Amino acid sequence: MKEFEDVGNQCLYSRKLALTCKNPNCGTKKDYLSSLTKQEDSVDVYQSRKCYLINRPNISQEILSLLESKRSIVKSLFQKERYREALSILNGCCFNYMMPRSHLDETQITPYNTEVMDKYSLNGYINASEIVLESNIYIATQIPCLKNLDVFTKLIKNSKTKTIVSLVSNTEHLKSFIKIFSEEKWLDGKLVFHIERYIIEGQGVRILRFENWADHSVISSRELEYFYYAAGVITEYPILVHCRAGIGRTGFFIMYDFLRKKGMVNIDTFLDILFKLRSKRSGTVWSKEQLSYLVSLFVIPEFSLEI
Repeated sequence: MKEFEDVGNQCLYSRKLALTCKNPNCGTKKDYLSSLTKQEDSVDVYQSRKCYLINRPNISQEILSLLESKRSIVKSLFQKERYREALSILNGCCFNYMMPRSHLDETQITPYNTEVMDKYSLNGYINASEIVLESNIYIATQIPCLKNLDVFTKLIKNSKTKTIVSLVSNTEHLKSFIKIFSEEKWLDGKLVFHIERYIIEGQGVRILRFENWADHSVISSRELEYFYYAAGVITEYPILVHCRAGIGRTGFFIMYDFLRKKGMVNIDTFLDILFKLRSKRSGTVWSKEQLSYLVSLFVIPEFSLEI
């Protein structure tokens, strides 16, 4: 998609940073640039990204500080309902920190670091980021890639994930797993989502798979509440959430799930949460439609309507 392609043009600075790494394993400029396109396996991609990050140990905190420096102008844009401009500022704070793209990445959106790979001892690359909001732990990922599906399954096993929320209808990656249960959930004559159970790496995993949630969009609050009514409130963490790139629908769902439990908030608390998400994964809550919908649902009206 053009929007994701445009991200690549804004990431050139972050890719150039890798060339300044003093670790001899990085190789020459020519070797490095060729490594961005060659068909490395997931272990090679993981190791090269570790090298890329050697001089950048506190990326999330850097990004959070940068986002905080923009709070006043972003808050003002929120109050004027100029969400597209606000998102542009947030994107400008985050895009330059993403790791170089590899052939294992579905879009130009990549993680800031290898935190998930390190924490869960994956020893291979996966496009995933962990987001912790109070006691809620979310693992946001792109759609599972068939080229490194073994790393995805290892993540599920090592993180002890029992629930996956899939926001895409594509099921190609699920063909490798053993399905033991499937039930369709309909509302007003429309298929909303599936409740499925699989055996993955010897453990039972529940997959809640939405059927008709279009990219960059939202679904109605009625459908969302029906989801919680039919599937039950998610209480076991971490939960793994993915769409295509792992930012738009994924970011919206994570923020909705958290705020649904927390309740209505003022605009500053809303920005606290959004900044936290963005400091952990670039582009979370991607579109104007997604952002404005969350504000309408959860921000105290007297603040959100201020001019």
